Amino acid sequence: MPLMRRLRLLRSQPQRFDRFVHGCEGLIARILALTMLVVIAIALVDLWRYLIPLAVAPQEYFLGKSLVEIFGFFLSVLIAVEILQNITSYLKSQRVQLELVLITALTAVARKLIILDLDKVNGLTLLALGLTILAIAISYVIIRHWVGGED
Repeated sequence: MPLMRRLRLLRSQPQRFDRFVHGCEGLIARILALTMLVVIAIALVDLWRYLIPLAVAPQEYFLGKSLVEIFGFFLSVLIAVEILQNITSYLKSQRVQLELVLITALTAVARKLIILDLDKVNGLTLLALGLTILAIAISYVIIRHWVGGED
């Protein structure tokens, strides 16, 4: 069937078009989930490539910059897992779970704050990060308690 005829058919039958769009959304979400699994696997390999040399030849000051970098790696993997959870939640419920999105955003901003080199940033950047965390936290409370979030 020619493309133009299919498009006319979809336009004349909105339910069929809605099913088509819904099917495309599901396919895209599944592709994103598979891609996120690959990203998580690569991030885990990267984390292990960083950790193994530290375990074999530990540095004198392990609790310094190395620990902050390890936390950054772990939080990156955690953020990727949370994004995967957002995608799989969408596949199950066919709606975006705002609570999950806000928690993922809060984790991402917290990661940024944890790995931030305080010697290289100014007060305005710290203020902006603090306000971002506050805005996300307020949004989470509103969604959770006043809009009817899940318990």
